[in-house]
Amino acid sequence: MHKKWCVLKSHLPKDAQIYLAKSVDYACSRSDCTALGYGSSCNHLSERGNTSYAFNMYYQFNNQNSLDCDFQGLAMVTHNDPSDDKCHFPLMIADGRKVMLLHKNLVYIILAVLQGFLVVLLLVS
Repeated sequence: MHKKWCVLKSHLPKDAQIYLAKSVDYACSRSDCTALGYGSSCNHLSERGNTSYAFNMYYQFNNQNSLDCDFQGLAMVTHNDPSDDKCHFPLMIADGRKVMLLHKNLVYIILAVLQGFLVVLLLVS
């Protein structure tokens, strides 16, 4: 798979503000934008940088599918790494769904352990 990132277009239509917040919310709710949080490695980014990071994470989680880098015409695919010295825009060469599956399996393991503790507590009491 080629090195590609999804970023906010440099020239946006006048009505872009209407779609920006919803698009970022959508992208972050279906990927991992924790690096944008307070005290994280990418919390210094501008609004443009935050949006590009969110779009890119969604794009990477969806296996760099070109259809997943549109966001109502606000985004574009680039071969230029948008990372800076503090914030790395990840590439997911592997299928992002596999990453999600890994997280899902981890949740199941944690739930199983908690169930075991609950059973032990019930037996002891």
